[in-house]
Amino acid sequence: EDLRAELSNSFVIGDNVCDIELGRRIGATTILVRTGYGARTEREKKTEPDYVVENLFEAASLIKGIVEKDDANQISTGA
Repeated sequence: EDLRAELSNSFVIGDNVCDIELGRRIGATTILVRTGYGARTEREKKTEPDYVVENLFEAASLIKGIVEKDDANQISTGA
């Protein structure tokens, strides 16, 4: 089934350069987690994620906040 996802409204979470670069190429919001290879990836500065967080829980909290803010903006503008 084709879900026709709007990739620019998506998030890519990862701990490596290839994860963040994939997200950037598809126009998604990118989040680098410092777990796994993430701390090294951040130190090497070979990519520029939109956000950097400590772990997946923080990534989920960040996404929730972004989505709630976007929802509130759409309600206030009548979009």
